Amino acid sequence: MVRYWAGCSGWSYSDWVGTFYPPSTRDHLSFYSSVFNTVEVDSTFYRQPSGISVDRWIRTVSGREFMFSVKAPQGCDARGPLQERRTCLGLTCRLRGRGAGEVPQQRRPGYCLIQLPPAFGPGNMESLIGLLGEARTGRYRYAVEFRNRALYSREYYSRLVEVGVLPVTLDSPESRISGVNELSGQAYVRLHGRNYEAWYRKSDALPFDYEYSDSELESIVGIIRGSSGLEEVFIYFNNHPPSGKAPPRNAIRAMDMLGITRNLGGRIV
Repeated sequence: MVRYWAGCSGWSYSDWVGTFYPPSTRDHLSFYSSVFNTVEVDSTFYRQPSGISVDRWIRTVSGREFMFSVKAPQGCDARGPLQERRTCLGLTCRLRGRGAGEVPQQRRPGYCLIQLPPAFGPGNMESLIGLLGEARTGRYRYAVEFRNRALYSREYYSRLVEVGVLPVTLDSPESRISGVNELSGQAYVRLHGRNYEAWYRKSDALPFDYEYSDSELESIVGIIRGSSGLEEVFIYFNNHPPSGKAPPRNAIRAMDMLGITRNLGGRIV
């Protein structure tokens, strides 16, 4: 049986108050983890959290079937992987090592996500492979997301798999999901929405301003379910419109379609 983990990219958004979080909610992570079974920690891309914060996150979800995936610092990209690789990987290992020491092994941390910018193209692949060669892929799980269309091919996905790293499966305006990348039965899916006009800066809207329809979610879930050989799938919604409704609402609908048990204590309006 496939194990599904579904949630959002981050949980601390003020515009979710009143649409997902009841106004009286004091601990957003506690409420979030009563609904979803995983989160992709987005804030680590911009700044390093304190050990106190990480410990508090882990205590908050204690006793629940819950996994954290961690977004690697933005130093792990085309602008400086060679100069900053040890700093970047050191932080990632500390975050994940702390989590691994605090939760049962069967609820080990999810993935470290390395998100690469559009400027990272085929010419940067060797430096990336060098960076990943220093990662402890036998102990920690890494996933890499390309944002350059020239890298959306089996050739470059295979290079990641060769070094024990999972290529992210994308759904975005320039890479509609049609299949699932996997490594040893694992898959990591990120859903950015399908706002073509905003993504290509042809409108004033935000690139991630999009809410999936039920028919679109059914198609996506069908593709995931139809992928053979999968044992564990992480699914994260990163489609953030200003209203704050779409990520949690879409994630809850996907959970229902996948048969993931949830404990909803609030409302989605």
